[in-house]
Amino acid sequence: MSGIEKIFVGGQIHSGKNILWRLLDGHPEIISNCMHSNIGWFVLNDNCKKSFLKAESAIAHKTYPFIPMCKIVYGTGEEAAVAIGDFTRALYTYTGYHAFYSWAKGNSMFVNMKEGENERFPFAFDIDGFQKKLEKELFTEGVVFTEEEVLDVIYSSYIDSLGDEGSIVSVMGGKRHFVDTLPNGIQPITMVATKVPRAKIIVLRRDEESLLYANAGRIMSVGNKVEVNNTFKKILYNQKTFEKKISGFDNEATELQASHNNILVVDFNDLILDVENTMKDVADFLGIQFDPILSLPSINGEVIDDDKFPILGKINDDPYTFLSKSEAELLKYFINGYDEQYSIAKKISIFIQSIKWRHLARLEMMISSVLRKFLPASIFLQLRNIYKGT
Repeated sequence: MSGIEKIFVGGQIHSGKNILWRLLDGHPEIISNCMHSNIGWFVLNDNCKKSFLKAESAIAHKTYPFIPMCKIVYGTGEEAAVAIGDFTRALYTYTGYHAFYSWAKGNSMFVNMKEGENERFPFAFDIDGFQKKLEKELFTEGVVFTEEEVLDVIYSSYIDSLGDEGSIVSVMGGKRHFVDTLPNGIQPITMVATKVPRAKIIVLRRDEESLLYANAGRIMSVGNKVEVNNTFKKILYNQKTFEKKISGFDNEATELQASHNNILVVDFNDLILDVENTMKDVADFLGIQFDPILSLPSINGEVIDDDKFPILGKINDDPYTFLSKSEAELLKYFINGYDEQYSIAKKISIFIQSIKWRHLARLEMMISSVLRKFLPASIFLQLRNIYKGT
C-alpha cells in the first residue's frame, strides 16, 4: 500500500483554516481536500470506533460470510469487523460526505470566501470511482487494516479520483501529501497527534478579541461588514462560554506544540499580513520545497483572483477597525480584566459599561425567559414590544 504524507489543519471557528487550506492547495506536491468534510478523520473518531465495535446479534454474524467486510485493528488491540453498509453509514454520519457527494455530482465546489457567501468553482471528481476504489481496497477478504492504513486508502482513492484519469497522479509524482481539515476545537487535534504520530498537524490560532468579533458577526449573519449597533454589542459582549473555550484551546495548543514535534501553531495575523514568511515556515515544517504559489490562494491549483476575492493583506473582520476605542477596551476587559495602567476614573467607566452590556443584558434575558414561560404568548409579545419601544 502506498503511503500518503498526511497533513491536518485544525483550530477554532474563524481561525483561518480555510485560508491556509487554499494556500496549500496549489503546491505541486499537495492535494487539498476540496471542502471541510473531514473525509478521513472520521476513522479516528472515538464515536465511529464505538459504532464499529458495537456487538452485533448472532443472526447478523451469520450474514457476514455473504457481505463485503472490512477489518480494522486499533492501537488498543481491539479489532472491528465492519460491514460495507456500516462503513458507508459512518462515512455519511461522521463527515460532510453527503455534501461532498452532492458537489461531485454537480461538478461544483463552493468556497466560503466571506461569511454568509459561497462562490462556485468547477470541480471534476469521479465520486462513483472513488466509492469503487474504497470498496476494492478496503473490503478484501483476509486483509486487516490499522486506522492509519484506512486513511491511506481513503486519501489515495481521493487523489486518484480527481480530474481526468492519471492527470493528478502524474503531477504528484512519487511523494504525495494530502491535506484534510479537522472539526473545530482541540480534541480532534489531540486525537490525531496520538493516533497518527507521523502526520503533520498545523494549528491556527487567533487572538480572542478577533475571534469574539468574528463570531458575533456570524451569529448576526451579516457577512464581513458589521453594523456595531446595540444588538451586535449585546452579542459581542455576552460570549462568556466561547471566551472560556478560546482560552482553553490556546493553552492546550501551546502545550501540544511543546510536547509534539509534528505540531506547528500558526498565528492568524501572521498568515494574513505576512503570508510569504509564514508559508516558508510552513513549508519547512512540512518538509517540502517552498514554492511562490504557497503565498497565493488557489482552487484546484488555479490562483484565485485577488481583486475579486481579497483574502490576504488585510483582516476583513478586524475588531480594531470597526470598534471605537472605548468599545475595544471593554472587549479586552471582558477577556483580560483591567489594564493596570488605566486611571481609576477609566476603570470605573469600564466597569459601568460592563454592567450595562453584560450583567443587565443577562438579567434582561433571564426575565424574558421567565415571562415567556409563564405568560400567554400574546401578552408576552405586547410587553416585549412596550419594552423595546415598538
